[in-house]
Amino acid sequence: MGEDDQPYKLTKPQEDDARGAFSLFDKKDTGFLAIKDLGQVFRSCAMTVDSEQLSEWLADMGVEDQCDKDTFVKLYALQKKKDEDEKEIKEAFRVLDKEKSGEIPVAELKWILSKLGDE
Repeated sequence: MGEDDQPYKLTKPQEDDARGAFSLFDKKDTGFLAIKDLGQVFRSCAMTVDSEQLSEWLADMGVEDQCDKDTFVKLYALQKKKDEDEKEIKEAFRVLDKEKSGEIPVAELKWILSKLGDE
């Protein structure tokens, strides 16, 4: 399923938020939402999902026209994981940017990578 195939475990409140957001948009209580509406559901959760990434995830899950609530919860977890990964990377770069210039000196990056064994 891409990313690194590690499922992201949602907390109970996060899962409840995902299910609640889905239900808000499932006005006829059919248990399904059109794929075209998923971006709006994510935005209601204060999340922005890339449309290409969403299409890839849906294709991996075999979803074509409509998304059910359980599938949306899985998508929500994938986006949460992606958001957390990006947050960790930004934090790591912030720590390495000692001069607060928005840049990491090449020499320092080379030194760090050499210590990790990635010469």
